This record gives sequence, C-alpha cells and structure tokens, in this order.
Amino acid sequence: MNPSINKLRLVCKLSGRAEVRDEELLSELLSEKWRVEGRNAELDGSIVKLLSLNPSRDEFMLILNLKKHEHLDNLIKSIIRKCWYIDIYYNFKGDEAERVAEYLKIGFDERRDIKLKLLGVNLKVSIYPSIKALTISYRVGWAEVSKNIVSRIHGKICGTSKPSIISKIMGWRR
Repeated sequence: MNPSINKLRLVCKLSGRAEVRDEELLSELLSEKWRVEGRNAELDGSIVKLLSLNPSRDEFMLILNLKKHEHLDNLIKSIIRKCWYIDIYYNFKGDEAERVAEYLKIGFDERRDIKLKLLGVNLKVSIYPSIKALTISYRVGWAEVSKNIVSRIHGKICGTSKPSIISKIMGWRR
C-alpha cells in the first residue's frame, strides 16, 4: 500500500452499548490474528488505534495504518459482527488527491461536496483545492461487507486493484 494513503478512519456504530472498558474494546472486536495491547492492535506491521468511544458508549473511532490490503478486509469483517454500520473516511493530499479526483472524473477546481456511486455504494467526496486535499466517506453494513465491497472500493480509489484480463484486453480502466 502506498504510505501516503494508508491512514484511514473508521467510525463504527455498535449494535448495543460497549459493556467493557475502553482498553478492552479492541480485544473484544478483533479476530485472534490481531495482537491487542490496550487501545492499539497490530498485525504484521499494520496498526489500529482506538481514538475514542462516545459518551453513550455505542460509537467508536479507529485510525488505521495498514501495510497489507487484506488487513483492511480482516479488520472490517471482524468489527461488523458487533456493529450496525461502519463509516469509512479517506483523506488524500497533494498528487494523490489529484489522482483520485481524476479517477472519479471530478474537477479539482473549486471547493465543493459531491455525491457519487461506486460499486453500488454512495460516496461523499469533499474537495478542497486551496490546500490540494480530498476527503471520501461512505457507510457500509453487513450486506456490503459480505460482498467484499470495502476492499473493492479501497482497491479502486487507492489504485491497488488489478484489472481483469478482459478489461486489459478491451482497454477498460473502470
């Protein structure tokens, strides 16, 4: 994964209230593959940090720094078991922001919010041309996670997906 785009934020809505201390939440949510120490979890160099749990204890925020594409899929599938939904936020800057805007076929000339659909999921794209930044967010539930939508969207907007042999032959990019 490109180091400039691997910092993601997840906001997760629990299906009930967290009945454990903040330091125990990750160990309750993540699969046993992850090594959890308090508010941090690690898997083969990928790091997940629990930033906060809201006062009603039914929503929490994670910051991700992933080394492998499959770690995102493992993480999302582990967490969704106890959540109603997960909001995923990407922040791109500089050349990466321009590359993603070009891929999504949107202009990078004025500050605005755009709603797009990618793989059947509604994306909200916020453009900040003055600082050369782009934020993409979307929400997934169990249905999208079971179809591997998160890893497919991640691959498309981060440029890690491999085009199929047919699309290579036909010259299709999307």
